[in-house]
Amino acid sequence: MSRIIWLEDSRKFAYLREGRVFRSRRKGEISLKHNRLVAYEDDLPKNSFSEHQIRMYERRIWFLKSQDYDMDPKHEIYSPENGNSPSEAVFPSSVSTDAHSVKFTWEQFLHPETRNHGGEN
Repeated sequence: MSRIIWLEDSRKFAYLREGRVFRSRRKGEISLKHNRLVAYEDDLPKNSFSEHQIRMYERRIWFLKSQDYDMDPKHEIYSPENGNSPSEAVFPSSVSTDAHSVKFTWEQFLHPETRNHGGEN
C-alpha cells in the first residue's frame, strides 16, 4: 500500500503544488533540483506501472516553487491580496493516497466554511 512521506510539516503551508513524476523505482527518496520538495508518494504497489507499461512508476509529489507565497510572502504573483494561486495548488490537509487532493483557492483558505471537503479536484 502506498504512503505519503512528509519531509516538512504540511501545516506550515497555505497550499502545495501537486505534480507527478515518473521513476523506475516504486519506492525510495525523490529529489527535485529547482523546487522545494515537501512530500512524495512512496511504496507504490508492484503492478502500478504507468499507462505506457515501460516499467516506470507514476508517483505524486507535493512541492513549492520560489515564487510561491510560503516561500516569499512579499512575492505578489500568488497572494491572498490578488487572489491568485497556481493551477496545481491543493490544500495540504487534503493530501491522501486514496483520494484526490482538494484544489486550493484563497477564498476557501480565508473562509474555511466554504471549503469542498469531498476530495474532488
